[in-house]
Amino acid sequence: MKFTELIELINFAWKRAGKKINLLIILTIFSSILELVGFGMVIPLLEFSDMTNSMDNNFLSQFKNFMNFFGISINLESILLMILLIFFLKNYFSFICTNLSIWITTGIRIDIQYSILSLFEKVKYQYFIKKKVGEHINLITREAERYQSVINNLTEGIIALFSTVIFLSTLIFIEKEMVLMIILLLVIFFLILSPIYKKTKEFSFINAELYSKLNAYLIEFVQNFMYLKSTSKAGFFNIKTYKITKELVSVARKLGSYANLLSSLKEPVGISILLTLIYIKVSLFNEPLSDVIIIGLILYRVSQKIIDLQNNWQRLNQSIAGVFNIEKAINELKKETQISGKEKINRIKKINLKHVNFSYENKKNILKNCNLVIDRASIIGIKGKSGSGKSTLIKLILGLIKPDIGVIEYNGKNLKNIDRLKLGSRVGYISQDLNLFNGTIKENISFWNKYPFNLKKVKNIMRQAGCSELIERMNENIGDQALKLSGGQKQRIIIARELYKEPQLIIFDEPTSALDNINEEIIKKTIMSLKKDHIIILISHKKSLLDVCDKLYELDNGKLK
Repeated sequence: MKFTELIELINFAWKRAGKKINLLIILTIFSSILELVGFGMVIPLLEFSDMTNSMDNNFLSQFKNFMNFFGISINLESILLMILLIFFLKNYFSFICTNLSIWITTGIRIDIQYSILSLFEKVKYQYFIKKKVGEHINLITREAERYQSVINNLTEGIIALFSTVIFLSTLIFIEKEMVLMIILLLVIFFLILSPIYKKTKEFSFINAELYSKLNAYLIEFVQNFMYLKSTSKAGFFNIKTYKITKELVSVARKLGSYANLLSSLKEPVGISILLTLIYIKVSLFNEPLSDVIIIGLILYRVSQKIIDLQNNWQRLNQSIAGVFNIEKAINELKKETQISGKEKINRIKKINLKHVNFSYENKKNILKNCNLVIDRASIIGIKGKSGSGKSTLIKLILGLIKPDIGVIEYNGKNLKNIDRLKLGSRVGYISQDLNLFNGTIKENISFWNKYPFNLKKVKNIMRQAGCSELIERMNENIGDQALKLSGGQKQRIIIARELYKEPQLIIFDEPTSALDNINEEIIKKTIMSLKKDHIIILISHKKSLLDVCDKLYELDNGKLK
């Protein structure tokens, strides 16, 4: 990780955690000072050993003054009790620091996931569909989790850094040469391990890409399970998934090995530094072992914290892709936010398309100079060959995409000036995709609207939509993709769901394309019963269904006739 990336990462953390990180730093400082004092308590403890004569230093004098001030007698029991109290307080602060770190990181993850979902709601439809489904899923799940992991390692790194600084600051007054040696060792250690950090960062981005692909394959597998199972083609997907999983395992093993290497070095490095200090001080400079013990303990602890810093650095590189992928995606989503107007439509009375042209990415025009007037209490039919632009026309009317040329008006107001979210709440959309959600029939129809929930209304709507036979099953969970229901039942529940929110504009997009004649007749009667109070747009290639229309238009070569 480059220094500029580290600064950027810290800025992200401060932006999302704010003052909470400042509190974490303060608690860390208290914890480190208490730990340092706890090690210093070894000096008065040694006064009760055979090494008493050599114990004459400032810390011991200050300790005696402290004990005398509070009227506490200096004996083995009081010293041991003081050591116990200091380390209890130290671990109490450490406990608070750890919990605060968990609170910060999990809070950041929730905020990120909610922010992304909120931006999805506002983003331009064309931008959203350009991305792979696996990318969206991976962003909200895996990358958000890695973002949390990075912030967690960053907070742990901050704790280790401040502890190291406090311990080194103390050593400067005792052994300047040892501090210089530690700093030199830190630089050498970092240079030796820098290739590992670089590789870890590379694997982090590879990991993110592989997870996106894996998610995409798994989603396709689940969505198309019936076809794959019935045609014995599931094995093809299994092979694709297995290849990606093997690559992910390979990356995970390498990342695990790097992490294990650094963890394994922690204790040997600490012990080596401690033994080196004892050898130099005692054997070469003939200093008493007792004078070296306290310095050795502090030095050992510093070496452990330095290794912790190295481990944190490695783990940051391991998950860093999650942070930059998330921040990049959030910035993109903000740039691609669909600008919504502020004008409100209380009741849709008329829709008017004037000279509308549209093309995808400035290629050949799909719609050319389309004009259309739709009045309330009417059923407008639109037919045309596959690929003629029928669905594109609906997306334009709904405001999901914007015309290249021309104007779409609701009650004489330009669609681009109308509040898109408010307009969407007045629209019912029934497509051929049969998109129901995992939950009960009742929950799907009311769309989990519990306040207020109107059971009588749900039953009346179900009767109106032609699914009276499902009233007794309304509390039944339909499962993923509603596999427990037939195509006709799914379509009628979808119609009931749209009717429940009392829409003013209802769009039927090939509602009976996969249904038999009996179910088609039920839906046909439902459409006719809705004409009085709604604007209805009906897209279909079935002449029998289009017979209910007041006006019928055909899309041919991009023109509406």
